[in-house]
Amino acid sequence: MSDPQGVVLDFLGALARSDLDGALPLVADDLTFDNVSLPTLRGKPAFERAMRRLLDRGVRVEIDVRRVASDGDNVLTERADTISWRALRVQVWACGMFEVRDGRIALWREYFDWANVIAAGVRGLAGVGRRAIRSRAPAARPT
Repeated sequence: MSDPQGVVLDFLGALARSDLDGALPLVADDLTFDNVSLPTLRGKPAFERAMRRLLDRGVRVEIDVRRVASDGDNVLTERADTISWRALRVQVWACGMFEVRDGRIALWREYFDWANVIAAGVRGLAGVGRRAIRSRAPAARPT
């Protein structure tokens, strides 16, 4: 596929299905994954190791692309990503900038707001607590 926007949407769709084997052919061997304010991953092997580690630990992501725009080989996405791990679900706003070269993603720069991430984490933890309280069996009445 040579359409940069299609490449990016197919890549995000594969990640949302936890299909890393489907996502990897869409990234360049010299991929740079720059998750702003976190360590940058360089190269497909580093990206694959990090993603497999998350998937092996049960982390899943739902990706709701709200807007997508492209200019040549550059694609910009605005998304609501829901990250799940066990009972914890955290929804965060994210913006991704992708550079596609020869039909593969060569640069993925991810932007997000730490205040939004922290607030979403607190909401997610509160949700876990509410579900735990509701799921407890009623206390036995003394006879």
